[in-house]
Amino acid sequence: MSFIQTMTGGSVRYLEPVKRTQAKGLLAQTYEAIEREFALVPPLTIQSACPEVLAGLWIAFREVFVVDPDHRTEREIVSAGISQVNECPYCVEVHSAMLDATGDHGLAMAIRSDGREADENAVLQWAKATLTPGDARLANPPFPLRLAPQMLGTALLFHYVNRMVSVFLDESPSPMRFTSRIGRNLFGRVFGGTLGRRLVTVRAEAGRSLGLLDRAPLPDAFNWARPDPIIASALARFNAAVETAGGQYLPIDVRCAVTEFLDDWHGETMPLSNHWMDNALSGIVVESDRIAARLALLTAVTPYRVERRLIEDFQAHFPGDAAIVAATAWASLAATKRIASWIAP
Repeated sequence: MSFIQTMTGGSVRYLEPVKRTQAKGLLAQTYEAIEREFALVPPLTIQSACPEVLAGLWIAFREVFVVDPDHRTEREIVSAGISQVNECPYCVEVHSAMLDATGDHGLAMAIRSDGREADENAVLQWAKATLTPGDARLANPPFPLRLAPQMLGTALLFHYVNRMVSVFLDESPSPMRFTSRIGRNLFGRVFGGTLGRRLVTVRAEAGRSLGLLDRAPLPDAFNWARPDPIIASALARFNAAVETAGGQYLPIDVRCAVTEFLDDWHGETMPLSNHWMDNALSGIVVESDRIAARLALLTAVTPYRVERRLIEDFQAHFPGDAAIVAATAWASLAATKRIASWIAP
């Protein structure tokens, strides 16, 4: 097995990503597109049971994150900062290693160790502020407004990705569990110098991915993307794919309850007690709907608390990998759109 295969597989739980050799139709087209300019890594392939969702995520991810390598370092900083504030160690490890790939070794090590250089980086601190509505750093972002669609798009995509990763992936992408700072830095340098280096130097033509899915309306939550029509169109397609999948598998009372809760959520960490969740779901009486609502609500605001028992209960009522991908993707994007409502400058 190659190094790249070792570093990007074997850490998925609760579902089985579709293998490359078994992909057909839209999924095969999406896999081919991903391989051409990126890699079939678990944060993407965990969506493969819902080909439209994966296609939508790839379209948005590519146009926001992969295109324009000249500002890739700033976007890697944003992704690492978002992953820190969401307590997603897998993504922190990957994207600090990607900073190693861009050559910013000092900041990569500072992020892994919470060093002073990380505290002084304005882009990183802006990213960390995205869970704090009204924070002054959000009103004065440390990047030109012309970059807002890709920078805000990166922040919001990683609020989505972090939630999916927290539910379905282990805490580290490495086949070895590094507990020391030296070990984590070694992994970062090796990962960054191999797969990471290849990924950050890709030059992709904007808009080439849009043909995977049909045109869709841009939701109000993403209106800030309109100055960049390609990014706006990509986010619109992603939103439509996830909303369609969620509507297929999540009952409407579940979606309404989660949406109503998120309308009053301001990025705060929820108490360890589940009283807040019981209150939010008090109007749902059907047992299968309550289970689905618990999974969706936890995914939206505390994804690291999703446990195997809840997954098994959900799968008993909603069998198949497509159902659990659709439910968690919808919840992750619902939370992301709520965050979008307060981060645009």
